[in-house]
Amino acid sequence: MSAKHFINDPTKLVNTALHSLTLTNPSLALDKTNKIIYLRPTANAAPQTSVISGGGSGHEPSFSAMVGKGLLSAAVAGTIFASPSAEQVRTAIASRVDTSK
Repeated sequence: MSAKHFINDPTKLVNTALHSLTLTNPSLALDKTNKIIYLRPTANAAPQTSVISGGGSGHEPSFSAMVGKGLLSAAVAGTIFASPSAEQVRTAIASRVDTSK
């Protein structure tokens, strides 16, 4: 007997969950390659300090649900139950530099 699952392809689980979050919140955007959810820059945004968080995936939306105005500027998702790589974090930091000016 074959089992039916809510998840069609476990290799795409994290990106699918993150993409779904951007569909429900248009102020968010996704860097699929690095699994980074970030607040879309706006034309009239006041300068602010960027705050970035992240952690292992498997409990979405977890950290990515905390991205928004007055909250996190970005969240980096690792693989299932593993932290994001240093390169993913570096990319998230670099992508947030000068976005609030």
